[in-house]
Amino acid sequence: MKRLPFFLPMQACPRRCIYCDQQAITGEHNGLSPRDVQTAVEQFPEAVEICFFGGSFTCLPPSLRKSFLKAATKAPQGSGLRISTHPLCITPEVLEELLSFGVGVVELGITSLDDKVLQTCHRGYDGRTALERLEMIMTENITPGAQLMTGLPGQTLDSSLRDLEILASLKGQ
Repeated sequence: MKRLPFFLPMQACPRRCIYCDQQAITGEHNGLSPRDVQTAVEQFPEAVEICFFGGSFTCLPPSLRKSFLKAATKAPQGSGLRISTHPLCITPEVLEELLSFGVGVVELGITSLDDKVLQTCHRGYDGRTALERLEMIMTENITPGAQLMTGLPGQTLDSSLRDLEILASLKGQ
């Protein structure tokens, strides 16, 4: 299935991490509207996976988040939904909402599971919190994704490999 990505640069991110300036990365400074999403998805004659990236989708105000999800439902039958978000913006209530709109994949911008690295990068959570949120997603039978980064301040090869081992151990739970 083809992917149709929508970028929401810096919209609703709860933090300003040391490595991230989505507006500079994407060149986007104007906000995407739900109407823009609906117009785009209606152009596709066949099923697509609609992806919301570049911001913290579940940190958006609930009314705006639901408007984006409703717009995505205008895609052809059989289309899928994928979102990317910050671990702190995952709750059972949010997951219930995502499921009600048919979201099949939730990618968490975890960055690292190393508490020192997370603190240095100003992520606002620790490794345990990230793992708890991943497990919460898995419990709801939503496919989880973990967006990791390498080369971060304070990160070592050993800590990166440890992150991968920990995440691999979650498979199948």
